[in-house]
Amino acid sequence: MLLNPWALFFLTAAGIPLAVHFLTRPRPVVLPISTLRFVREVIQQRRARHWLRDILTLIARTLAVILVVLAIARPKSGQEPLVSRDETADAVRVVLVDVSQSLSAVDGGTELFEHARAAAAEQLQYRPNLRANLILAGASPRAVFDQPSQNFDALRDELARTAHRPESVDVLRALSMAAEMLAPRDEADQRKRELVIVSDFQRANWAQADFSVLARDTSIQLESVAPKLPLANLGISAVRFVGQTTEQDGGRVEVDVGNWSPVTQTVTVEVQAGDSTRRLTGNCPAGRQTTLSDEFTLSELGWHTGVARLAFGGDALAADDEIALAVEVHPRLTYLLITRQPETLRPSSSHFLECALAPDDSAGTPHVVRTSPDKVDTEMLATADLIVIDHPGSLNPEMVQLLAAAMRRGKPLLYLAAEATDATTMQRLSSDLGRGIRLPVTFQPFPKGQHRRDQSLMSFKYDSRPFNALGENAAELVRDWRFGGGLISHPVPETLLDDVLATYADGSACLIFSLSDTSALAVLNADLGISNLPSRAAFVPLIDELTQLLTERRSIVTIPNCGQSLMVRLPVAGVTSQSLEIVGPPSADGDAELGELHDESGSVIWRWPAIGKPGVYRVCQNKATVFAIAVSAPAEESQLDTLSADVLQNRLVTGNAVFYRDAADTSQPHDPWWTWLTVGCLACLFGELATLLVFRT
Repeated sequence: MLLNPWALFFLTAAGIPLAVHFLTRPRPVVLPISTLRFVREVIQQRRARHWLRDILTLIARTLAVILVVLAIARPKSGQEPLVSRDETADAVRVVLVDVSQSLSAVDGGTELFEHARAAAAEQLQYRPNLRANLILAGASPRAVFDQPSQNFDALRDELARTAHRPESVDVLRALSMAAEMLAPRDEADQRKRELVIVSDFQRANWAQADFSVLARDTSIQLESVAPKLPLANLGISAVRFVGQTTEQDGGRVEVDVGNWSPVTQTVTVEVQAGDSTRRLTGNCPAGRQTTLSDEFTLSELGWHTGVARLAFGGDALAADDEIALAVEVHPRLTYLLITRQPETLRPSSSHFLECALAPDDSAGTPHVVRTSPDKVDTEMLATADLIVIDHPGSLNPEMVQLLAAAMRRGKPLLYLAAEATDATTMQRLSSDLGRGIRLPVTFQPFPKGQHRRDQSLMSFKYDSRPFNALGENAAELVRDWRFGGGLISHPVPETLLDDVLATYADGSACLIFSLSDTSALAVLNADLGISNLPSRAAFVPLIDELTQLLTERRSIVTIPNCGQSLMVRLPVAGVTSQSLEIVGPPSADGDAELGELHDESGSVIWRWPAIGKPGVYRVCQNKATVFAIAVSAPAEESQLDTLSADVLQNRLVTGNAVFYRDAADTSQPHDPWWTWLTVGCLACLFGELATLLVFRT
């Protein structure tokens, strides 16, 4: 490949030394000499010497001319870049710049994003027949203009203002956006299509890239700013509190630490929440994630916020050395038992259930509030941590709507389907919940005169909660259980049958557990009053494990990632969005977008199209926190390993012309041969001079 191919015309000059040699060759002169014997010997010796000298000088001169011509032509090794500033043809170019958190990694004292900014700026230089656009590829890719433009100054100004973000890159959306901009406007649009991607090509983001959305005539140039050697990094990917749901419970803190370096590291993590602090230390094997844990009990009620941070820095990526946390400590659990059975009716299903929910009256035991359906109101549902329904009779639609609204606000529900009227209630509840919770079965009452009696379990998930709490002898304990009452169930197509934890011998579901984004629902399809389960030793542990399964979700605060959308129904009742305000972390800008609060179906919904910086965001009423979330960057951004040039060119990109270049290596030569050709030419000239000196006469 030649930079100046026209220079090859001057290769004809290589014949000049040969022509000069023959034109200046000495001609014999006839002299009258009496004796020729000795003269002939001298001439023969000088002729052989001159012949060797002439051959060497001729080769040196000819080779010097050829090397000069080739040096002017400037041959180039390797593949020619597909995008060049020297082209004059009409073209449309899209420059896609990766702005994910991995670009904030530091290599040699400089962030990778600075190399990316410089490489992108080179591709946004003015050219008369070029139209260009800039896509900033993050969790939500954004283009500077709707269509490619010749306003290169605005593109470079936007690039100069852009910074990396604490989020991942949505590669598929970014490539689709670029494909739309590069698509021809009509059949007459024959402009050259150019896509320039500037990124570190982190494996976690780019391994699933799909370049097939681009037209086949699109030229793809990959500008990599990845370091030559993988960067060593330590990062905190998650922090959580386990075990503590109320102020009486003990708990522990767990921190997931990733060691993305080639050697085992001893790390120390400092966890601060409220007024409490713990230091966790442990060994993290190379290339793996390790969980460090320690006892950590929060003594005060309400929301606690804080941070977990690595006790030392110095790795490649500082942004993942700490992570925010938010956890709520509840008061003593309150169970709302809704039933029409009077408290004085003993034995009864509701009496057995109440005894299992609160087996004693110690400080850590949940408190059971017993009430009839006609006395239930919104405030009562709001103060309950778990709603339990047993023999409620026929519930009116308004009552069912109150239950559905409470579940949408995060209240879990345990329903004992024992009577025929429960089938109608379950159908209405499922309809009001919509897609929030989809039961895997539908319930129907038994035909008149028929009912379930002395029914055993055909199958149950012994390795799943709540049955795994029974230990290794679960099968023996369950064998003599007999159930009565309840409803007939039929599977619902396209639902999670895994939510059915136990089934009867007649094929109906015995126990169902379903989850939604905000709540949980468990259905026990039986009448405890005519079953022998309450008389078995496993009854109380089984109900206790089931209630823990339902209520423990309160202590798990969902941690969305930066750049993603948020839609959460706040677990508050009796308030409107006007009485609440959103408070961001101190690191957030004063005018930062924090989303909006909306009133919907008797509850408050927090919507945020794109979450901002990491930290704790709180929803407050009169400066008191009623809800909080801890936002962090995606954990996969801590793994800084990148894709190789071979994978990018030969596996991910197929069907398009593609060129890969290390944009971070500014010293990388593109056409070094002209230098060596020039050196070779000088060597030939000095060789000719040396030949003449050696063969001088």
